[in-house]
Amino acid sequence: FLALLLAFFSAKSQDIHFSQFYASPLFLSPANTGFFDGDWRIATNYRSQWKSIDGIPYETFSLSYDSQYFIYTEQINGGIFIVGDESGYENLRASKVFLSVSYKKNISDHVLYFGVQAGYVMKTTNYERYFFDSQYDIGNRSIFNRDLPNMEGNLKRSLSYPDLNLGAIWSKRLTQDLSAYAGMNIFHLNRPNESFGKLSGDKFNLPMRKVFFGGGDYKIGKRVSILPNILVMGQKKASDIMLGTNISYNYSGDKNRNIYAGPMIRYGWDNNTDAFIAVCGMKFNSYNVGISYDFNISGLKTATNTRGAFEISLIYISRNTKPEKIKIPCDRF
Repeated sequence: FLALLLAFFSAKSQDIHFSQFYASPLFLSPANTGFFDGDWRIATNYRSQWKSIDGIPYETFSLSYDSQYFIYTEQINGGIFIVGDESGYENLRASKVFLSVSYKKNISDHVLYFGVQAGYVMKTTNYERYFFDSQYDIGNRSIFNRDLPNMEGNLKRSLSYPDLNLGAIWSKRLTQDLSAYAGMNIFHLNRPNESFGKLSGDKFNLPMRKVFFGGGDYKIGKRVSILPNILVMGQKKASDIMLGTNISYNYSGDKNRNIYAGPMIRYGWDNNTDAFIAVCGMKFNSYNVGISYDFNISGLKTATNTRGAFEISLIYISRNTKPEKIKIPCDRF
């Protein structure tokens, strides 16, 4: 029952999400396209959730690539990301492919990114794994009989639609030891119809999802930094708020070699605390690997025994080949 209830809410109002949202750049924001120090970047994420309920987890996988391009003094960034998701026993599958473009603009010492994503979403489901009221055998003491027809002939097994997202990011180095960034997004700007119904009146327009996020990097010594993060999302009556921070330690003196760990917490507007999240990871040269686990502390913990979600992320960023200083050769006299 709990698994079906979760599937219902997932299908009706909530989008896919990652606990390590900051490690899934193009999934987090269109404006994140090209927002890194390097020539190109590959990021991948995997999340497995709710296996403790019915033995079949909700699984999500994403993969993205983005790169920086320069036209004279202007920076235009482009990328692509794909997402695959399968929701437990009900076999609700989603596949998404998006193209992402952003534009970088420097205003004094402020850095702005403006991005747009356009993509296509495909969803399928298996109605043999759902339960309907019509499958109760009234003549046999109202016993549920899944061999009875479900009487749902007006349902499609698949659907597809185009989708459109917008976003913007601001960043700035506030002091020598402190830098910060913040962003805002609007997802599903075109409010696509996500109904599996065949009839013309069967419509469920996907609500727009509004997102605010931010973070920073504060050095408190030669080797230790604090990396706070915040995410606030709202989609119709669903809300998702995440707060946390990682402590990073530079173990070799090389700025690209760090280990980090920290706590996060997820809750909703109505003070419904959902999960405590433990995060750890390592940055080694161009690689950044993160691992996290969600400990469920909501009312559902009776069924989950506090077990929630496992997540892993991997980011590779190529070294920056753009010269920091332009040298003009000149003969000496």
